[in-house]
Amino acid sequence: MTQLKSLYNEIITTDNPSEFENKLHGILNLIEQSALNLGEDRDYLLNTKVEMFNAEKHFLHPHQVDAVIGCIDDIILKDEKPSGYCFLPTSAGKSYIIFVLAALAIGDFKLFKILNDARSDFLSKNKEAYPLLINLSMHYGKLIAKKNLNKTQIAVHDIAILDQLESEAKEALGPEITSKIIFGSIQSHLNQSKREGLKSLIVDECHWGNASGYLTIQGSLVQHIKDNDGRAIGFTASPYENPDGTFQKTWSRNKICGDKDFNYFLDKKIIYPIQLKEVNLQNARMDYEVGDEEFDIQESAPVIEFMTQNILSTIGGEMQGPSMCFFNAFIIPDIISKIKEVDKNNIITPYIKVYGSEGSGFIEKCVSLFGKEIVATEEDIQALKKGKTYFLISNQKLLVGLNAPYLRYVFISPTNSKIKILQGIGRLMRPCSDVNQKLAVLYLASLSGKKMDLGEKTGETKEKEECKTCGLKICDCPCTTCELPRNTECECPKTSYVSKSMTLSEAYDLPNKVFYKDIVGFRDFINETHVHNTNMVYKIPSTKIDFEGTNPLSLIEEARRLRSLCYAAYKNEILKRDKYHCVDCPEGVSGMGQKSLEIHHVHPYRFADLHKKLGFDGTLAWHSDSKNWKYLVTLCNDCHDERHGKHEKEDEVA
Repeated sequence: MTQLKSLYNEIITTDNPSEFENKLHGILNLIEQSALNLGEDRDYLLNTKVEMFNAEKHFLHPHQVDAVIGCIDDIILKDEKPSGYCFLPTSAGKSYIIFVLAALAIGDFKLFKILNDARSDFLSKNKEAYPLLINLSMHYGKLIAKKNLNKTQIAVHDIAILDQLESEAKEALGPEITSKIIFGSIQSHLNQSKREGLKSLIVDECHWGNASGYLTIQGSLVQHIKDNDGRAIGFTASPYENPDGTFQKTWSRNKICGDKDFNYFLDKKIIYPIQLKEVNLQNARMDYEVGDEEFDIQESAPVIEFMTQNILSTIGGEMQGPSMCFFNAFIIPDIISKIKEVDKNNIITPYIKVYGSEGSGFIEKCVSLFGKEIVATEEDIQALKKGKTYFLISNQKLLVGLNAPYLRYVFISPTNSKIKILQGIGRLMRPCSDVNQKLAVLYLASLSGKKMDLGEKTGETKEKEECKTCGLKICDCPCTTCELPRNTECECPKTSYVSKSMTLSEAYDLPNKVFYKDIVGFRDFINETHVHNTNMVYKIPSTKIDFEGTNPLSLIEEARRLRSLCYAAYKNEILKRDKYHCVDCPEGVSGMGQKSLEIHHVHPYRFADLHKKLGFDGTLAWHSDSKNWKYLVTLCNDCHDERHGKHEKEDEVA
């Protein structure tokens, strides 16, 4: 046995914290000596791994050790940076990193602080010593009496995963250390007494603070920790900066281990190389072609039909493993009804389950329509994790905390939430050698910022309104403006589903805004390999869509105002010219008490094309010029719809 290993074993068997600290210096001397030669001590040091206390003696992967080191170097040992966040993609093993940091924190990272004070350049010169020192520090945590603990909390926003997190910590660290760590929610810190004496805060999925009013709680909590000489560390798989910069501001704009991108995790086989595809719901209009003007989608039936058929064709002849759907609660009952209607071969129907908060509106509606057996139980979720075939439909439950490596498909309904897209796709990234291919399908309401508004039309939609069922606040875009925490978001029946969808490129903050028409590999997507392949992508003109710099709602209102002004200029003259009769009907249907009449643009002119070419004033001038009225005709509603249902080249020239 080498000297270093012998002394290490001697230290970790002591039960006295002071003796432990004193013997530490002997270890440091041996480490420094080993750096000067290539003997057995050196070999032992280089081969030491960070070891958990579970029965399997799990070792941290190198990237996990790097993350722990980054937190120690960038936050714990730097007074000027008392907080920071660490990005690791879903499935990169954040939980074990968090557990190790918490184990070190209960002893206030004392061994590293002693070392830094006594030998400030030791760690920078002996990086290979970190795993051994981390192991020593975790053992040190076992010796700290509860009355002397550095008060440490692992905090989350989703209360549902707290028990799971604590259970996993007990398995990884053992009950002796886990009992010294506080597991709680960010929401609990509404009670100021919960903050008293708290010195180390580790926030899992810290991005949720961007999505709710609890951002102010998270921000003030982190500030409280810093003001009281504590340290705060956040972990997220989907970091992004709110328009007002609150996320970055909360975490001091200090990104830990920022040198590793998705390619690193793919190369190391840490995350699964999934495939991606986007589907534009404008295609639910039979006459739509790429490049055509996109409209606000306001009819649910064709959208539900289109999504259902797309899901069936994507899965193919049979379900070969579990699938997840993250759909807006409003459309879930209709989607299930349509699947049951068109799924003649029972490809999906026998496997459908829904999952949501107890008592939520869409769950109750599904039970009333399909029976209580449609609801997934916790046993079903556990079976899905182990690979049992389900077609599981949820709203936002299981976006985080779901370790289901056998998942084959994830379907995501239109959303303007980066979190929902990144976390939804992340469910597929768990490595699994038994699954040959995993595919994430993202549905888009539009490529050009148009809005999808399905459901009852009850007048102008308010940004936030009160649910008549439970009294909670709900809103049109809960992932960016809702004042509720994610775990208590109202899931009562809503009258509409409103979304301005976000593309994959936008969610992942890629430079080129593209819509992926065909399946693309995740590596090619991240590296934008196929951006110039027109068969693979549709490039979205930057002048057409800019979610950061434009307000789509104001553009829609401008277009509606322009249409009204143009209509007023020609309506009466065209109706009079065509004698208040539809020009397409053989019997010349009259608008006088028979059918409503519409004014229609004929080839080669379309309102949208004129607007693009001439702008607001030019379009108004064109419609005010009587010589252009020959391109306008009177149609009844039926003929108007029929004209729109044909390709423009088939239109008759007026």
